[in-house]
Amino acid sequence: MSPEPTHRILFKPLDNSETGGCHIDVYLPTNPKGAPIAWMIHGGGYTIGGSHHIPVDQVEWFLEHGVVVVSSEYRLLPQYARLSLVLWAYRSSPDSCESAHDSASLADIRQDNLDAYKWILNDLNTATQQELNSSKIAILGWSAGGSSLLYLAHDANKAELQSPTCLIPTYPKIQMNDGKSRPQSALREACTEEEWAAIQLIYKEPVSTGYKHGITWYKDDKSRRAKWMMAAMHSGCLHSILMRHDPPYPSENNPIDLLDSTYPPTFVVIATADWLIPPSESHAVVEKLRAAGVEAAFAEAPGMGHGICEDPRSTWPPEGEKWWQEAILPSLQWAENKLKV
Repeated sequence: MSPEPTHRILFKPLDNSETGGCHIDVYLPTNPKGAPIAWMIHGGGYTIGGSHHIPVDQVEWFLEHGVVVVSSEYRLLPQYARLSLVLWAYRSSPDSCESAHDSASLADIRQDNLDAYKWILNDLNTATQQELNSSKIAILGWSAGGSSLLYLAHDANKAELQSPTCLIPTYPKIQMNDGKSRPQSALREACTEEEWAAIQLIYKEPVSTGYKHGITWYKDDKSRRAKWMMAAMHSGCLHSILMRHDPPYPSENNPIDLLDSTYPPTFVVIATADWLIPPSESHAVVEKLRAAGVEAAFAEAPGMGHGICEDPRSTWPPEGEKWWQEAILPSLQWAENKLKV
């Protein structure tokens, strides 16, 4: 049975939000006094997932080893990117623009994560009435969450905040200018009139900071959100909508261009059979950081595909035990050593 958060706290109120804003879930170990912190940032293409969408086996491992786990929310596509679509959407359907919500972008997700980090540093102890060691923070993220923690380390340094103790990205997207992205208008072009009318309805919904989905959501989920995400991915314009900028994207939105000597020690978990993000991008993180003089390690999960790491180990195929033993467990042990020095 998955552990339940000890606390769920609203750290960033937002107008027109389904749940009032961005929350942080806090999982406390048996003896939390002085415990270091593992902060988990979920993936999901910036469109699905939430603070609940983190690997339960890794949560349990940290708790058993006396580490606090926190998991945060951030604003999700597509509502927050609404204004990036207004001009060209208006040409095809003026009525669809009448209920546009406040707009945001990748910059706003980065701000949500930066605000979460500030809250963990400054307010976590007061909110939980604990004496946790907020000077020791490991940050873990998967896919979009892996990219997010790389943005966060840069943004925290720019804001002159305490550097995280260490980072563990798993299959992060770090090369946005890979020649595969298409302009924002590709979303409309890829949809039939019926499909377009259906996914337009999501823009009239409140802003979401969390969306629960099943393991095979891409086959089973018929919701407007899932349909929107599949259309954005298949049309190749997800990153353009996310950034409110057609390709090529500016370097400040390209994680590989941000990596430098200011980054903390980093351990990259690489899925060798990743069908969505080439494993070469994970290797590029290690190479770029090492060239900058940063401690960077990696481990490969042989045969692991994209997105599996976040699912419970009980759902993995038999070869999953090798993924755990050869890549994931070493990353957790590495983080524990960094946190408890």
